Amino acid sequence: MILPAVMAALLLVVITIWRSYVQHEQIEREMLETTQVLGTEMSAVWDFMERNQIQFVRHEDGTYNLYCVVAAKAVAKIFTNKSDDFVIRYTNISTRKPDDAPDEFEARALNALASDPQLGAYFELVTEDEPAFRYVEPLYFKESCLECHGQPAGELDIMGYPKEGKNVGDLAGAASIIMPAQTYVNNMQMNIITESIIFAVLLLFGLLIIFWSGQRLAAARMRGLEEVNRQQSSFLTIMSHEIRTPLTSILAFADIWQSTHKPRNAEEESIMREMRISSQILLAMVNNILETARADAGRLELMREPVEVCDLLGATRAQMSFLAEKKQVHITVSIAQDMPVVLIDEEKVRRILENLISNAIKFVSEHGNILVSASYDFRNKELLLSVSDDGCGISLEDQPHIFDRFVQGHEVEHSLHSLHNLHQGAHKPVHSHSGSGLGLAVVKELAELHGGSVHLKSNAQNEHGSTFIVRLPASYEDEFFSA
Repeated sequence: MILPAVMAALLLVVITIWRSYVQHEQIEREMLETTQVLGTEMSAVWDFMERNQIQFVRHEDGTYNLYCVVAAKAVAKIFTNKSDDFVIRYTNISTRKPDDAPDEFEARALNALASDPQLGAYFELVTEDEPAFRYVEPLYFKESCLECHGQPAGELDIMGYPKEGKNVGDLAGAASIIMPAQTYVNNMQMNIITESIIFAVLLLFGLLIIFWSGQRLAAARMRGLEEVNRQQSSFLTIMSHEIRTPLTSILAFADIWQSTHKPRNAEEESIMREMRISSQILLAMVNNILETARADAGRLELMREPVEVCDLLGATRAQMSFLAEKKQVHITVSIAQDMPVVLIDEEKVRRILENLISNAIKFVSEHGNILVSASYDFRNKELLLSVSDDGCGISLEDQPHIFDRFVQGHEVEHSLHSLHNLHQGAHKPVHSHSGSGLGLAVVKELAELHGGSVHLKSNAQNEHGSTFIVRLPASYEDEFFSA
């Protein structure tokens, strides 16, 4: 069952890359058509001035009061000044005026056009710095141009510049058009993100349907409560694994998107932030389902190893930062100065901390505070972990059941009073918090797996928040501690 999920994740990556390529090609085609129209219009202006130059005023020394090249450059300058970030200019490898000198892209284009006379234009969608579409179209000398640029080379033309000794058909330079592409690139990125999310959701939905069908088929073959529990645990384990694989791919794609360091607008940032938060919440729920299934199957085992508690708490805090930022909750970490390197199962202790911090974030108000503390009891050789918040607290009625599976704060009270409220026609306000109701149950099971315990200090009536204290037997390495 893992192979289809891996193939689906690879398919998601391939489709994303392919859609990026298709979107890039489409944008380039659209912008090419636009710049070609502009290039044709500017060429038409040049041709018109050339054909009608004889009608301009001619002075006694043989010069005109207006030349076609001067008129074309003036029109290009007027268009550039009046347009939004569009630039049209004329350039050449060797120019008479410094302002007409080519930039790096134009120089590369002119060399390509000079080496290949069959090349009709040189263009590229440049995404570095400010995205723009660059289009360079060649210009060739005509008979009317030789009066100023023809033979003999070095002779001064009627405007006082030395002639270049050119012939009809030689490359005279190029018309360069710069078209802004920021809007096109932003639309492309949004389309790719939207399509990836839709595909991932459909993939998850399809997997859920497949596994739901598998559960129904398995249930039909069950023969007793023990077999039912075994099949259910197996189903939850496989389902969680298969969902976690594409979830990891989605989070990886979000990280790649975030690390490109390109300008993002507020809407894009909001979409990516919500996608990451939702994916992490779902991933945490899947992990809790996996731990519960392993516990039911008796497959939970400890893998003790030397662990730096400071590093563990720092990594956990960073992992939970996205959930905390959504409610603007501040997480503080406090570690005793004499904390040694302890022998614990790092992965399972991290899961304990993640569930406790996640639970605190759900019940704390916006701009609330969470304190994560760690110390070591050298006398009893125990690692002490606590997570405190300044939220609404947990009522005394709920506290005896808070570590039961599929139970959340305020649900017990609601269950006890629901029948009475319906009979009286009243509606008691009930707090609603998202989650699977497995987090604290997993904390208790993992703490007891270490031979430890977890208990709660909370008083909802005084609104002092809640404090969960975990005690884990953990020896320490003398050589690490002495160092």
